[in-house]
Amino acid sequence: MGGVEKFRQLRRVAGVRSVIAGTAAAFTGGALVLALQAVFALVSVRYPPIIQGLHCNFARPSDPDGTDIGESAAEDQRLLPTLTTGDQVACHLDAPGADYAAWAVAGRDLRFRSGPLDSDLPCQDGEAFAAQSPDHLRVSLCQRFRLDDPGIYTLLIKVMARGSDSVDRAQLQFQVRQAPLPLPPVPEPPVATRLKAALLLPARTQTVDRVVPVSESLSEHGLLPTSRSYSRVVYRLSGNEEYLGSSFQANSASNASGTRVAHQRSSNGVTMAFTLRSGPFIDRWRGWLSGNVIIKLRRQEPAQTLDLADADLRLEGQTSLPLPANLSQEQLTGSKLRLTRSETSTVVEVEPGSSVTLDNLDITPRVDGSSIVITARPHSK
Repeated sequence: MGGVEKFRQLRRVAGVRSVIAGTAAAFTGGALVLALQAVFALVSVRYPPIIQGLHCNFARPSDPDGTDIGESAAEDQRLLPTLTTGDQVACHLDAPGADYAAWAVAGRDLRFRSGPLDSDLPCQDGEAFAAQSPDHLRVSLCQRFRLDDPGIYTLLIKVMARGSDSVDRAQLQFQVRQAPLPLPPVPEPPVATRLKAALLLPARTQTVDRVVPVSESLSEHGLLPTSRSYSRVVYRLSGNEEYLGSSFQANSASNASGTRVAHQRSSNGVTMAFTLRSGPFIDRWRGWLSGNVIIKLRRQEPAQTLDLADADLRLEGQTSLPLPANLSQEQLTGSKLRLTRSETSTVVEVEPGSSVTLDNLDITPRVDGSSIVITARPHSK
């Protein structure tokens, strides 16, 4: 009996030792995994992304063959040959290891696009970038820009890699000039009469868009990835405004989801809601969202009187008066033209497309593109 009891005691001791050894091995293995993850994170920080190349091609859309008219690389650091307004720029980025990129073109205005890189995407223009969902925003290695205004332009691109705080950048400068002006017109023959013109616009219901910028980021890093939901009122309608619809157009987004815009009838406000995520402390990726809420409204516009340029009008002839640049065809619906003859101070009002008698003249105005063409003939009884 003594031998059996001793054998049982030895077996219990061996079991306890096995449990202690297994626990120690599991603890040591977990510690090694965490140590390896920390080492890999530190090693990745030592190798930031580097821009190896930034090349831009310039093409004139009016060229039927689409031939390039110029090319430059970031290392050139010089002005390109003269370009004209309306030309397009296609820039290609070579940055191995980069996960995020921000493109900016600065001239008279600033154009900005940024987000996670996707090498499989084709060359993007502004419409293709804006058409993406903010929940899945991606930036191509090739971006296309249209140059509509003269001046000096600067293209700046920044790249960064996941888990790295370093940023690499490159830039180009190029010049755009206005297309040559047409030759001056041949002087008109002596005028026979002079008219003062005013455009009478009726009261109307107008549809307008309100653009409200929204920007938010999340940089909290705990043991596990962090999620946070946001909701805010971005616009409140006034008494003479009617809500028609709204949408969100992203400029930059990463780790964002659940983006939605809604109209709250009770408060007559428009709200924006979304969710951002950020990574744990061993992999510090951030979440952010930046863009514009576009709200479509209906407003009541009062009647307006717009003074036009004086018209030097030949008898049995016609003249053209330019319309204001911001005037739409919708605003011209139901409008009238008020004409005052300088010699006699006679005043008449007529709708474009109709005729009216002004003293001894038959006057017929009509809208032709961005101008009003006035035709005069001697009055026939």
